[in-house]
Amino acid sequence: MRAFLRALLLLGALALSSLAACNSAQPTATQPPAATATRVAPKKTERPTHTAAAFKLRPSSTPLPVNTPFTLEQLAKLGNQARWLPPDVNPLTGLKVSDVRRLERRPMVIKITNFPRSVRPQWGLNAADHVYEYYLEDELTRFVGVFYGQDAERVGPIRSARPFDEHLVRMYKAIFAFAYADDRVMDLWTGTNLSPFLVIERPGNCPPMCRIGAKNDYNTLYTNTAQLSEYIAARGVSNDRQNLEGLHFEENSLLVAGGGEARRLEIRYSPMSYHAWEYQPETRRYLRWQDGERASAEEETFQPLIDSLDGQQVAADNIVLLMLPAGYFYLSNSTEIYNYRLEGRGKGYALRDGRIFAIEWVRHRPRDLVSIRFPGGLPFPLKPGNVWFEVLSEDTPHTSGEGMWRFEYSLPPRPTLSPAAQQ
Repeated sequence: MRAFLRALLLLGALALSSLAACNSAQPTATQPPAATATRVAPKKTERPTHTAAAFKLRPSSTPLPVNTPFTLEQLAKLGNQARWLPPDVNPLTGLKVSDVRRLERRPMVIKITNFPRSVRPQWGLNAADHVYEYYLEDELTRFVGVFYGQDAERVGPIRSARPFDEHLVRMYKAIFAFAYADDRVMDLWTGTNLSPFLVIERPGNCPPMCRIGAKNDYNTLYTNTAQLSEYIAARGVSNDRQNLEGLHFEENSLLVAGGGEARRLEIRYSPMSYHAWEYQPETRRYLRWQDGERASAEEETFQPLIDSLDGQQVAADNIVLLMLPAGYFYLSNSTEIYNYRLEGRGKGYALRDGRIFAIEWVRHRPRDLVSIRFPGGLPFPLKPGNVWFEVLSEDTPHTSGEGMWRFEYSLPPRPTLSPAAQQ
């Protein structure tokens, strides 16, 4: 009985703390901008206004509702996820795979470009179990796909790496395919225990790293995940199945009725890079809409982001916003290299089934997969399927109203350059 009362107290604290940080706002009378040639035609159901000018940030007087109708038995099930999965279940998606041999290998982390817009539609994004997106520099963002449970015949275009990618390579114990990196970044990895798992373009290694397209275009590097995995094994590098515990999946979670309504999520990294996710109740997935042109917040235009590999619009079963400490790895008048620290714990948000929840991310050791929890400590139940991780800085502000949530990325403070860096 005492254990049951303690469980109820824990859940009460969870209900108050899990979304206390969320803000809500009411739309003003501001009208959305006039449609342009690139604006997506409205669906039968009217979309929420997508302009930042239509929202005012206002603290919420009450936390968003969280329903916690648990029994003690159900609570124990939530708090003690099995550390063993059937051999044919992908620990990154919670789904059974069609060929269990795909799980008897390392995941593959592949750097995928998002700019210039002429590289779109990219190849293979829908085949990835996880995708990370973060701010690069010069108003641009880039993707990192994690491929494991299924193969993709073509992934790319592949571009260069950044310091943050090391977190992903280590925690997925992965093969890393990229198109090179700044010498200061490469110096961090060359000669370390990461070296055997780094795959860049070299003479004679097509496949798996092949150029497809015009010779004078640098956005022409692609890979095939099955060939990439075989290539590593042929080099004599260990390519066995790895421990990838850390995420919790539930198809029909008791928590789905809680949280706040999230029919649309907008993230503005910069005037050049912004996008939106729209929830589709019929499929229980979010569809991705991408910037159509460089624009002010009041004049944004969106186009569907398509995957060339399957011809479908990019979609996500789960979206996780990671609010990370952000800073500069290197800064000069000619070069800026950002870094994000995915270590320890921090705040964030998770979206599934048209709902948004305040969460906490936790990663204590380099080899640990990042885990997603409620602030009270219970694992967050992801919907079985793929996950998109949006990397934002800790102080990124947001607005909300009528089921629409908007986050506007905030760059870290720019330090004063030393005389040497100003050269």
